Amino acid sequence: MKNPPFFNVLFIIFVICGISITSVFAKDFPIRVDTFKLTFSECADGKFSVNNECVRERLQLSKTIMLENGACSAAPLKWNVNIDLWADNMPDFEYASDIEGDNDVHNMLTNKWDLIKDDNGNDIPDIYLDLTSNSTSAMITLPTIEGKRSKHIITWSAYDNCGTIATCIETIDVLDKKAPTPVCVPLSTALFADPDGNGPLLPQVELWAHDFMNKAFDNCTDSEDLLYTFENISPQVENKTLSGGQPNVINIDVAHYFNRTGGLAPFPIRPNNSNDKLIQEKYFRGEDEIQLWLPAIHSSGKVLTCKSIQAGTSRADIDLKVTGWDKMSNNDYCWTTITFLDHVGCSFPDFFKRNLFGKVLSLNKIPVDKAKFDISNISGTKQIFSMIDGRYQFSMAAFGFYSISADYDFKPMKGIDYDDFYEIIGHSTGTKLIKNPFKMFAADVNDDGKVNMKDARLLLSALRSEEEVGFGQSIVALSDTTVNMKNWHQTIKFTKSDTMKFQNILQDFIAIKKGDVNDSYFKTLKDGKIPTNDVNIGGINISPNPFSSSTKISYTSDIDQDVIVQIRDILGSLVFSTTLQSTKGVNSTIIGSNLVSAPGTYLVEILGSHFKKSQILIKI
Repeated sequence: MKNPPFFNVLFIIFVICGISITSVFAKDFPIRVDTFKLTFSECADGKFSVNNECVRERLQLSKTIMLENGACSAAPLKWNVNIDLWADNMPDFEYASDIEGDNDVHNMLTNKWDLIKDDNGNDIPDIYLDLTSNSTSAMITLPTIEGKRSKHIITWSAYDNCGTIATCIETIDVLDKKAPTPVCVPLSTALFADPDGNGPLLPQVELWAHDFMNKAFDNCTDSEDLLYTFENISPQVENKTLSGGQPNVINIDVAHYFNRTGGLAPFPIRPNNSNDKLIQEKYFRGEDEIQLWLPAIHSSGKVLTCKSIQAGTSRADIDLKVTGWDKMSNNDYCWTTITFLDHVGCSFPDFFKRNLFGKVLSLNKIPVDKAKFDISNISGTKQIFSMIDGRYQFSMAAFGFYSISADYDFKPMKGIDYDDFYEIIGHSTGTKLIKNPFKMFAADVNDDGKVNMKDARLLLSALRSEEEVGFGQSIVALSDTTVNMKNWHQTIKFTKSDTMKFQNILQDFIAIKKGDVNDSYFKTLKDGKIPTNDVNIGGINISPNPFSSSTKISYTSDIDQDVIVQIRDILGSLVFSTTLQSTKGVNSTIIGSNLVSAPGTYLVEILGSHFKKSQILIKI
């Protein structure tokens, strides 16, 4: 097609005048020709670990564009970044430069992702992302990612004003790299059995790893998906093809025998396969660290025989390492101790015979006879008693995990007196602190872990009522050197569970009677007789009581004797004291306001060489 005449004339004018047509259009009608490339400095997949809560908080990613040549190189670059947060190949959040500059940036910075809106109308919540220049990085922050959502597609797009676009698609793996946290059952007892009578197999016990796991948790893996083995040996997780007939593929979902070298044979073993049979025989002999994996219980088993136990030189038990795994092969272990009982003739050595022995003493180191002990293990409960000088002893062969408790038949109000009351008052008011943790335990009448005026009031109420209520509880506490004034209430107990790891175990006890702070219950105990205050003097009678001006204190004596009559205030301070020559029969003395002037509660005590009687006196 020929040019129109007008165009030809115009072209001639340009040529004659020496004017370039290109320069004319460039000056009056600028045309931008994009002759450069946009190139990401790096576009590679990344792997990031989660924290102990199985999350990755505010993961930050960045990308840089390199600009080469061209008329558009000076213009800023715009960005669009799509985030597949839920690992479903769909964008869940978007960073964009084509929206207003402050859109939802504050919500992103303050972790308010649920408030982020869709501003550009594409059904994806978006956040403003600044424009960048040549070699300047664009940075984004991701919402919280859970480790279970492992693969996330991040699509980066950068474009200029000339329409050139560069795209980088990367996969972000947020990986669970935290091992499960296992907690083993600390002590267990196992019973040997003979699986084939008089056959070739030794007496043995088959143990399963999950039975010794008290609990295990992993924030990235459900409890029912955790795996358990012994000795940090992994089952055959990946497919492994075996030779020698069908079925020949084993993995984590197929029962199989395995050891540190990996999967060995399927379970049940294949017929007529000699290698499988050899593996099974070694398993039942407890050899080559072979274990049996059962996917239905997510646990392996192992066999211990008499030979396994007799290999020890001084132990009556075996320590086992139990390992917890997740499906990412992260693992950690804990220890458990197995003590064995023999009822089938393993001929365990003499060191399996154990002795438990010790003493029961009062707070003042007085031997306590006839304390009762209940000692139990898997075979049942047996009772023994402390005998001469408070000593006890118990023997049993192959006696492993045991529980022991001790008791004593205290008479309810015996040993409880106003001296105990004043010790509690002194501690509560800070005038005379109790510094023995076992005495603190006795002074804690209401057993709330504190010694204060509540305990004093309870003790005073019992003393005033003269009823044997509330103090018949028997406490025989463990004598533990770790007991101190900071943890006395937590560590002084009357039961104990432990394992007999050694040939002889010494365990002493202290007999503590609630309320008997000064340990008077056992102070005058002789020949197993319970001390009594009912010697030579009868009860005290005070009338009137309460009194305002004067009152009469009367008591009965069986013999002629001198006694001390004294009055103390509620804090134990001596207010009045006198010595009276008493005759056989009723005796009395008058107390007036000149001796007891201040209103309040007082304690009247009448003391002889072998007795003490007390009664409350109230002045109004």
